[in-house]
Amino acid sequence: MKTVLSTFTRRDDAHAAAAQLKQQNIVADDAISVRDRPPVADPSSASRLDQLVTGGILTDAYWLLEDLFGPGSGQVTRNLSDGVPEGGSVVVVRAPSDDDAARVQAFLLDAGADKQFAVPREGDLG
Repeated sequence: MKTVLSTFTRRDDAHAAAAQLKQQNIVADDAISVRDRPPVADPSSASRLDQLVTGGILTDAYWLLEDLFGPGSGQVTRNLSDGVPEGGSVVVVRAPSDDDAARVQAFLLDAGADKQFAVPREGDLG
């Protein structure tokens, strides 16, 4: 069994693609799931104390440093949630064969997937 991971910027697109994939009957319905990444708070909405004392400067500085040096700033993605945009989703499909995995990948790319990853089966790397 090979696992295909496809990221989507918009969670509605991911859920629609998963529903369409289920209709295609390429893989079993229970082999398809969608994981949503919650949106991050708006950086302009500083904490109440920071707003009162500095006008939000500390929060803005933190978000700037996070954007420049945090995950996604040219570093390698270390876990799946770093590869999924805030407010986006990942469609996870467990395909029984390489051919089914290839069909799933092509279908989800056509449905608007931004990035795709295929997790190899046990023994494929040895």
